[in-house]
Amino acid sequence: MPTTLEKIVRDCPTVQRSKTEGGKSLIHTENNEVRYVLGDIGDKPLICIGVNPSVSENDDGGRGTILTVEKVKRKNNHGSWVMLNVYPVRAKNANKLSDYDAVLDEVNRKIIEAVLEDVVKKTGKPPTVWVAWGVSIEKKPYLLIRLCAIISLLEKHNCHFVTCGKLTVAGHPHHPLGVCDIELKDFDMIEYKRKLGCHPPLL
Repeated sequence: MPTTLEKIVRDCPTVQRSKTEGGKSLIHTENNEVRYVLGDIGDKPLICIGVNPSVSENDDGGRGTILTVEKVKRKNNHGSWVMLNVYPVRAKNANKLSDYDAVLDEVNRKIIEAVLEDVVKKTGKPPTVWVAWGVSIEKKPYLLIRLCAIISLLEKHNCHFVTCGKLTVAGHPHHPLGVCDIELKDFDMIEYKRKLGCHPPLL
C-alpha cells in the first residue's frame, strides 16, 4: 500500500521523485528549482526543518548542512533523517528568495503533513522535529507567516520539538551550520510562538 507521501507525489503533476548519488530520496520539481524533501523515513527518523533548501545542497555527499544533520542523527541515536523546509524554493540564501508563491507553498504544506503522517504510521510515536531555520527566517516577511502555519501543522501531530546548539540572540533555533554542540535538546515551542506572535489557525 502506498504511503501518504507516495500518494501526494503520484497525484501532483509538478512533483517528481529521484535519488541522490548516495541513494537518498529527493522530492522536487522537474527543473530542480524547488526541493520539498531530502532523505528517507527509516528507523527512528529525525525530521529536520530548515528555512529553504540551498542550491549547493541537493545531495548527501557530506557537505555543509547535510554533513551536520548526519552527525546529529548518529550522535542522538536516530536511524534516519528527513530534511524539510519552511519554504521549498532553492536559493543560495534566504535573501535571494523571490516573491511568495502560494501554489508552491501549498504543495510544501501537503508534503510536510504527509511526512508527519507517515512517520506516525511507521513508528507509532509522535515525530521528533529538529527546528533549525536560524536567523534567516527573518529575511523575507512571508517566511515568518508561513513558519507560524507550519508550527500549527506540527503541533497538530503532537511533534516533539528539539534544537541543537544555543538559540540565536533573537531567540530563533540555530541553523545546523556552525553548530558545535550536536546534542539535541528540548525546544519550548509555546514560548517561541508567543515571541513570534503566531495566531492560529494559519493553515
